[in-house]
Amino acid sequence: MEAITKKLEKLTPFFDKVARNKYIKAIMNGFMSNMPLVLISSIFIMINSVPNAWGYYWPEKISAMIMIPYSFTMGLLGLFLSILFTKALIDEENRELDEDKQLEYFSPIIAAASSFFILARSYDDKGALSLSYLGAPGIFVAIITGIIVVKIMKLFIKNNIVIKLPKEVPQGLAKSFKYVLGFGASVLFCYLIDIIVRSQTNESIVKFVMSALSPLFAVGDSYFGLFFIMFSVSILTWIGIHGSTVVLSVVSPIMLVNLAANQQAVSEGLRATESLTSGLVTVALLGGSGATLMVNFMFLLFSKSKANKAIGKVSIVPGNFMVNEPILFGGPILMNPYFFIPYLFTPAINALIYKFFIDTLALSGATMQLSIGTPMLFSVLAVHNFQPLSFALLFAIIVVDSVIYYPFFKAYDNKKVLEEKNNIKIEIKTEKNDDENLESYKLESPLKVLVLCIAGGTSSMLASSINEGAKNASVNVKAKADTVNSVVLANQKDTDLIIMSPQSRSYYDYIKEDADKFGIKMVTTDGEEYIRLSQDNDEALNFVFKNMKG
Repeated sequence: MEAITKKLEKLTPFFDKVARNKYIKAIMNGFMSNMPLVLISSIFIMINSVPNAWGYYWPEKISAMIMIPYSFTMGLLGLFLSILFTKALIDEENRELDEDKQLEYFSPIIAAASSFFILARSYDDKGALSLSYLGAPGIFVAIITGIIVVKIMKLFIKNNIVIKLPKEVPQGLAKSFKYVLGFGASVLFCYLIDIIVRSQTNESIVKFVMSALSPLFAVGDSYFGLFFIMFSVSILTWIGIHGSTVVLSVVSPIMLVNLAANQQAVSEGLRATESLTSGLVTVALLGGSGATLMVNFMFLLFSKSKANKAIGKVSIVPGNFMVNEPILFGGPILMNPYFFIPYLFTPAINALIYKFFIDTLALSGATMQLSIGTPMLFSVLAVHNFQPLSFALLFAIIVVDSVIYYPFFKAYDNKKVLEEKNNIKIEIKTEKNDDENLESYKLESPLKVLVLCIAGGTSSMLASSINEGAKNASVNVKAKADTVNSVVLANQKDTDLIIMSPQSRSYYDYIKEDADKFGIKMVTTDGEEYIRLSQDNDEALNFVFKNMKG
């Protein structure tokens, strides 16, 4: 196992670069910003479709009324994504630009939305404008449009190709003219693309792109594709790269298109047949990367080792909400040879089971996308509209994951018990750090701390721990949480200290560039320390002061 890990670690710089790619980050941030839209639209799909699974169908007029909010949320997903992706890409581009050359949001966003309308427009049989391609089918074109607009706007602003008005003209008016040339150039460029594509194919670029990508959709939704996707997530996370960020960011456009296809099928009274959706992630990664939900229960209920049982107590609650860092680093699971095989293969096997349920047992695919933090056992049922078969799927995944993990857990637990008998100290450290006297810190202005992780789960836990410690000690420390992909330090220049989670280590150099620019101190933590700080308020606060002094 060590030899394999060392070979894989040689690829770490490459995958680090992929994870930090500005287009990948902008796609992920754009999709994350769209989460409320997808969630709310999914609720209306659920209201309309859940009764169907139990033999009741709404009257046609009632069903049509229920689906109106869906049509103007998910039905316009491509349009909204063109706006949110453009905004996210501007944030990434501005990191490379001097302050006086940075792009503002309003004009590029309007240009992107206008250009997307031009490229995605279609008409029905009566010649009326149709919404067909403004939804999920248009998300690839939305991304292309955002890139074109931002690149052209950046070219014009960076090279000072702007309309300059006399000094006497009010600044607000002069500023609005700054983007006129770039706005016009980007919209006209997209219109030129539209003219060329329609003249050659007699169809919109949205339909053309979707047709060109159809083989990729087919491969991704195959048994091999689903296995490969989930296995890739696991192997990258094992070597220290957040696999979900790299892999799922790349396939997330396909997953959203397939989710919309499933929703459309269900709304028409048909069975949803697409597997590569958010439902795959919910099922295959039950409990988080490595599908570790059942491992939490094993540590809590079946451990003979005192240390393992203590870890189970700490990890069981967050694990049920898809926050599995406590078990990953506290167990530990990651980089632990005892768990190498189950960690890599369990999510991939879950993906195959999921595909079997949809293709062979006629489970209707997922029509909802729930946010991280929703209880996992509920999520599996909810995203599949509580179909009877979804209960069977959940039971099958629980049994299979337990069977796969248990022998490896048992072997590891026996090793821990033997170590404890030999008086080898293996418990998670719980003693408080008394290096600092908290009562001595009476700060006049707040000490501002920013905790960063990948998805915002454990960073929220640590930020809360710091704030509780500060409240108990009556010291002026304010901590908040963010994600490494969405944080914009230019908007948080008054931050004093950044604490990064172990799983976000590949972003350290990337974020440190901005931190150094604004004079913000940065520290990282190892896995065990990070979880311990999240559980101990006083030690978390001590950690802050120690690193501010160091």
